[in-house]
Amino acid sequence: MARAEKYRIQFISLDNHNCTLEFHFEGFTGSYTNLVAGPRPFVLQEFNSDEDLFKPIRPQLATMDILASSSGVTMDDFLVDKDSDVLVIFRYGNDNAPYWYGYLDQSDFTETWIDTNHVLTLRATEGLGQLQNFNITNNGTEITAKTTPLDFLKYATQKTVLGWNKHYIFNNLFHSSMTDSLNYSPLDQCKVDPKTFQIQSTEYEDSYTVINKVNRAFNQTMFQIQII
Repeated sequence: MARAEKYRIQFISLDNHNCTLEFHFEGFTGSYTNLVAGPRPFVLQEFNSDEDLFKPIRPQLATMDILASSSGVTMDDFLVDKDSDVLVIFRYGNDNAPYWYGYLDQSDFTETWIDTNHVLTLRATEGLGQLQNFNITNNGTEITAKTTPLDFLKYATQKTVLGWNKHYIFNNLFHSSMTDSLNYSPLDQCKVDPKTFQIQSTEYEDSYTVINKVNRAFNQTMFQIQII
C-alpha cells in the first residue's frame, strides 16, 4: 500500500536553520495539512538508558511537540494499526535535505495543557527496539547456510526504517588471512554458522539479540543515519 504525507510542521532551529517535519501515513491519499509547532518541535537524542558507552546498538529517539489546540488535531489523528504505518522524516538545513527517518511509536503519546494551549507530544524511533519481536530470518526464509556477519546484520535489520543501500563500516579487526585493502572489511571475509543463533531445531534468536552478539564480537557499534 502506498504511503503519502498527511501532516507537516515547519520551524526554525535554534541555530537559525529551516526545518521540516513530515508525517507520511500508510494508505493516505491527498495533500498534506500544515500543523503548528509546539514549544520543542523536534528533539533527537540517543536512547541509552543504561549509559553504556560501548553499547552495540545505538538507537535514536525523536520527541516532537505539536500545538494541537491551534492545529486542529488530537491524539486520535495519529493512532494507526502498527508503528510502521507512519513514517517520520525530519529535514534540516536550507537545502531541505532529509536528516533523520523514523517510525511513529504508537505506545508513547502524551497530551498536556500549558495555560490554554493543548500540546500533543509524539515520539518516533528507527525501529531497532522492535527487532526483539522478530526472529532472525532472510525475509521470512530460514537461514541454513554459513553466512557472513555483515549479511546477518543486514538480515536482522530488514524491518528498520533505513536499508543498506549506502553504508559505512569502520572496523580494523582483520585476521592475517584477510585482505585489509580499501573497500574490504572483516565483516564480509568470514562466515558464521546460523546454529550459533539457534534456540531449537527451527527457532532462532530475535534479530535484536543477533545484532548485539555480532557487534560485541567485533567490538563495534551500529547506528542509523541518513547519508546525503
